[in-house]
Amino acid sequence: MGNLQASEFANLVEDGSISLILAIEWHLQFNCYPPIRKSLASSGVLAIQAAQDGDTDTVIRLPDGVLFRGREEATAAEILDGLYLWGFVS
Repeated sequence: MGNLQASEFANLVEDGSISLILAIEWHLQFNCYPPIRKSLASSGVLAIQAAQDGDTDTVIRLPDGVLFRGREEATAAEILDGLYLWGFVS
């Protein structure tokens, strides 16, 4: 995945050029192959916030109909890994 592009989008979020949710939606749709559903962007935002607070063990509920290893929730770290979002964590 294009971690460099994720980091560049994170910079755009920081300077207020784009919202975090839109940056993640773009990343999931165009920077991941195969594309990942945009409905996971809100889980990504929560995972990024948890990581920035230093708590990657926070459990986050996934959108309806989405399972991670058979579960309806995942830790922030699992979401960041699975959606390739570490570039957004400052």
